Amino acid sequence: MKKLIIAIFALTIVLVGCSSESYTNIGKDEYIQMVDNKDDYVFIDVRTNEEFQVDGIDDIFINIDSTVAVDQITSNYNEDQNIVLVCRSGNRSGTVAKELVKAGFTNVYNIEDGIYSIL
Repeated sequence: MKKLIIAIFALTIVLVGCSSESYTNIGKDEYIQMVDNKDDYVFIDVRTNEEFQVDGIDDIFINIDSTVAVDQITSNYNEDQNIVLVCRSGNRSGTVAKELVKAGFTNVYNIEDGIYSIL
């Protein structure tokens, strides 16, 4: 029984360690640093157009609704570009981030606590 538990534990570590589905959650400090180097990043707000119009933020953000974001981003940007995503709470942008990584994007950042955390 002990050997089985150790084997399951080892397998779990290997599988988690080999996962290529990763993106980076960032907060306000990292966001400010990225804005200081804004030419190196693509900033995308994945909220609906209605949400974006109500409290759109910096002119650096492009609005692409989360329902079509993955298709539009994969069609218009290179897999090695730095993509910074935001939504209201971090959930939709996190979902889009996961899908972009699955599509082969390697430099994806999610503003973890959403739009209001960076204002």
